[in-house]
Amino acid sequence: MKYNEKTKSDTLSTYSSVFNRLRWIYLIGYLSRAAGNHLHGSYRSALYESYGLSRSNIELIYIVAYTSSLVIGTFAASLADVYGRRLGCLLSNIFFIVMVILMNFSSLWILIISGIFSGIADALHLTAFDAWLLQEYRERSLDDTSLKRILRDANIGVSLISIGAGVFAQVLVKWSNYTAPFNMSIVFFTVSLICIWKFWSENYGNKDAKATHSLILAIQILQADPRVVVLGLCIASFEASLFLLVIW
Repeated sequence: MKYNEKTKSDTLSTYSSVFNRLRWIYLIGYLSRAAGNHLHGSYRSALYESYGLSRSNIELIYIVAYTSSLVIGTFAASLADVYGRRLGCLLSNIFFIVMVILMNFSSLWILIISGIFSGIADALHLTAFDAWLLQEYRERSLDDTSLKRILRDANIGVSLISIGAGVFAQVLVKWSNYTAPFNMSIVFFTVSLICIWKFWSENYGNKDAKATHSLILAIQILQADPRVVVLGLCIASFEASLFLLVIW
């Protein structure tokens, strides 16, 4: 009896250790990246205006950024499956850092290139991070409650970080200029980059799957379950209204 209790206790201790490690390495990598992104998000349009760009040019930069995210996002999940989700997360941070560096230049064409990097980084972020977590959760044989706890902590963390980042960005702008939040965000992207590089293991999806096959499969899923389409439209409408409020 005592042996069984000890074995059960050891099993629970091991499970807790595995869960806590996955939880913390994911949250540090994910929330650091979120902090970098939210730090400069509300001042992008203001920075463009400070460079003397016209409204039409600013709109062009945003269109290019979201178009690149749309195009790359269509294939990002398949690419991450083949080449690695961890690599996708690393590249997301690297592209964000390149984007931020380019934002220090007032040239329209450089800012357009910066928008392209931003779109690619967003596409990788929206596909690779969650895919990596789900695969690691499966490989560690964790239960559904554990996954829900990690996702809950991530959502709460992002909400708190967005508030803090907004206040911090305002302080930086008053202390320096509109480029300050962008340059400071490099610190957070670098923290995320180091955490992912050092502590995250690589995982893959179906390496043999082609991007076109994944796209066709996704279309079939949308046709089979209209609820997915409705959910996507709701999220898109919410994001669109949010961006209009924050950007303009």
